[in-house]
Amino acid sequence: RDKRGDVRLYVNGFKCAQGKPKTAAGGYKLTGGLLFGRGRSGGVSSGGLMDRVLVWGRTLSTAAVQKVTRCNPAATAATTCTKRVVAGVRYSRFSAQTTHGGTKMGAGECSRPRLNSRSAWCAQHPRRGVWLQMDLGSKQVVHGVVTQGRRNAHQWVRTYTVEASSNNKQWRKVECGRVFDGNTDMSTSVKNLFAKPVKARYLRLVVDSWHGWASMRAAVILCEQKCADGHLDYRMEGLRSDSGGPSLSAPWGEGTFVGRKRQNGMDFGGNDIKYIDASWDKCRKECEKLKDCVAYNENVRRGRGCYLKRKLGRVRNDPNWNTVFMTDKEDYKRFAKVGYKVRHGQG
Repeated sequence: RDKRGDVRLYVNGFKCAQGKPKTAAGGYKLTGGLLFGRGRSGGVSSGGLMDRVLVWGRTLSTAAVQKVTRCNPAATAATTCTKRVVAGVRYSRFSAQTTHGGTKMGAGECSRPRLNSRSAWCAQHPRRGVWLQMDLGSKQVVHGVVTQGRRNAHQWVRTYTVEASSNNKQWRKVECGRVFDGNTDMSTSVKNLFAKPVKARYLRLVVDSWHGWASMRAAVILCEQKCADGHLDYRMEGLRSDSGGPSLSAPWGEGTFVGRKRQNGMDFGGNDIKYIDASWDKCRKECEKLKDCVAYNENVRRGRGCYLKRKLGRVRNDPNWNTVFMTDKEDYKRFAKVGYKVRHGQG
């Protein structure tokens, strides 16, 4: 308590509350409704054991408290954020202290830590201190993390701590080792926001307790940024925006967007660039060369020849024609219907 009567409450050296306390149900009430020093009945102190009591004749600064508690917290960022987004990282940017089965990230049943994947990351052995790591690709301002349990088993991480690094060598604990509440089931996404955003490129989620096994899926919470070039762009090769926007979510399961490269027995009239009386292989090469060619119709009756198309139109079933789409052309990406293929089943 300082001269003004303010009380600061620290946990492991991290200041989690401050204010002029008012007694409430036998405890002290600080800003935000936080109560401490209250037992179950409201009139006695909370149960527990004291190992050591240190008393100073002055009010300690936050830096002094952190020195006493040996807390060197992760660097924080003073930033405002009007909207936050959940951002996942690709499998190649995940790593772990141990993985059950030792498989490469994204390749095995216990190496799928992305949100909404068909399984999760599973530690080789469930024990305190094993960790799952995310590389964000560059230094970011991280506002928090999101976790899920294992999709195909009753396994999840109940509590965990977070560590941050800018170089993957020197690690600091977020909020002096604050223990975050994790999951209570297999599928619910649980968000935990940091008291202050953290500057880091690498994040580690360190297991504290678990149910069934130390298994989890995870992502980070970032501040939504302005889209590069002023527009939001998804190339449909994954669920992340290529222009800095929010990630898409696929609650039916992790997978990829796939275009229809060929549709046999289908034709669409009009929008012809020209007709080519040549092999279908020559038709493909000719369409690839022309910037405005988005598809071509193969003449099935003759076994050769095609119409090159500059625009997608209304389709109709016709056994005399096959349609081949140029799925990498910009016009196709803007107007064509695409499917979604779940990695472990049908799209």
